[in-house]
Amino acid sequence: LLGVNAGAVFALVIGLTWFGVESAYGYLLWSGMGALLGNLIVLGLGLMVGRSNPLKLILVGVALSATFGGLSNFLLLSNRVVLEQFRFWNLGSLAASSLEAVLTVVPFALAALLLTLALCRPLTLMQMGDHQSRALGIRPTRVRIGVLLAATLFTACAIAIAGPIGFVGFLAAYCARLVEPVRLAIQVRFSALFGVLFLLGADVLARWLIQPYELPNGVILALIGAPVLILVVRSGGFRSLLAVK
Repeated sequence: LLGVNAGAVFALVIGLTWFGVESAYGYLLWSGMGALLGNLIVLGLGLMVGRSNPLKLILVGVALSATFGGLSNFLLLSNRVVLEQFRFWNLGSLAASSLEAVLTVVPFALAALLLTLALCRPLTLMQMGDHQSRALGIRPTRVRIGVLLAATLFTACAIAIAGPIGFVGFLAAYCARLVEPVRLAIQVRFSALFGVLFLLGADVLARWLIQPYELPNGVILALIGAPVLILVVRSGGFRSLLAVK
C-alpha cells in the first residue's frame, strides 16, 4: 500500500534487465535494495505529510507505486525475454518457488522476526509519544531505524520467493489487532500466523478454482484484500491500525 513492494520490484527489474540476475541471492539482494529505497522515500514523505494523517500517507504510497510501476514497465518493454519471465511472477505466486530460494531467505527472515520481537516493547512505549518514551530510556530514532531494517528484510524475503503479493500484511495485521488490540508482541505473533494462513488459503484457491490451470496468489488476495481495505477505511479503523507512530 505504501509503495515499498513496488520499489523492491523496480530494483529487481533493474537487476534482471541490466545485470542478468538469476540466483536466489540475487533476487534477495536487489529486492532488498529496492525495499530499502521505498521505505526511505515513504519515511521522508511521512515526515512531510505527518504521521497523524495515515490516509494522506496512503495516497502518497499509491503515487509512489504508480511511479515505480511505470519505471519498471519502461525497462521491461526494452527486454522482451525478461518481460515474459516477469509477467506471471509480478502477479505474485508460489508456483515457481524452490527449496533453494526458501533456504536462502530463511536466515534473513528469522533475523527480521527476532528484530521485530525485540522492538515490540519499545514500540509499545512509543505509543505514549517520543518525549515520554525517552524518559523511559527508549531512543525513538534507533527504534524507527530497526523497524525500517526489519520491514526491508521481510519485504525482500517475501518478494524473492513469491513476488509482490499484496494485501497479506494488511489483512494479517488487521486480523491480529482484532484478536489482541493492546499487546504488540502478541499482535506480531498473530500477524505471522494469519499471514501464513491467508497465503496458503489463497494458494489452495488459486490451484482449485480453474483446474487444471492456476491463478496467481496475488489475484486471489487482491480480490479479498481490496474490499476489506475499503470497509476498514470507511469504518475509521485504518487510523487505529496505524496507531504506533
